[in-house]
Amino acid sequence: MPGPRNIDGLSATVRPDGGTRDGVRVAFDRTSRADPEGPPAAARRFVFLFDASLRFHPAAFPTCARTVVERQGTDGCPEGSRIGRGTAHAYPQGTSEVYAFNTRYANGMRGALVVIPATDTILELTWERVTSPYRQRGYLWGLDEMLPPSDVPPADRVGTRRFQLEWGATRRTGPRTVSFAETSAETGTKLRVGLWSSFVTGQVALPEAAPVR
Repeated sequence: MPGPRNIDGLSATVRPDGGTRDGVRVAFDRTSRADPEGPPAAARRFVFLFDASLRFHPAAFPTCARTVVERQGTDGCPEGSRIGRGTAHAYPQGTSEVYAFNTRYANGMRGALVVIPATDTILELTWERVTSPYRQRGYLWGLDEMLPPSDVPPADRVGTRRFQLEWGATRRTGPRTVSFAETSAETGTKLRVGLWSSFVTGQVALPEAAPVR
């Protein structure tokens, strides 16, 4: 579909989560603008890409089902199931809170629900091992988000000008603390994260960042 060219940027941070020795929170901060000037094209798909040193423990955290969010809102999700939080910045202005919940689908796959209550948006993501070209770039795991079908024609959809989401959480299980995300990288090491995006115009973008552990 004809449309503007999106110019995407990504910054990121990796900080201790205060739980385990190797536990971290990984924050993505994506910006998007259109060339020529105007609203950025909407996305069809996002994939959060994580450095090969990062490992995740979804089985150690409670899960929340999509049906729970639909019927009860985010307050209905079990305590400890929230594994991320952020902010969506609309074009040209306005912000909405974003929440991410650990989930497990009927087919057994693990993933996350990204919820934007202000717009009644629920996005389903699945944990996937990345393919060879991305492993060669230093990634191992990705959270793959396919945006749901929409009645709005692609040309009328508007992308976000900025999207911030931090992944990470801790919880107590008996006498020990568990981290959702951990890294084997030494302090001071640069990690790699990326946000692969496919837009309604057919454009594909992969902004990357190298936060320090």
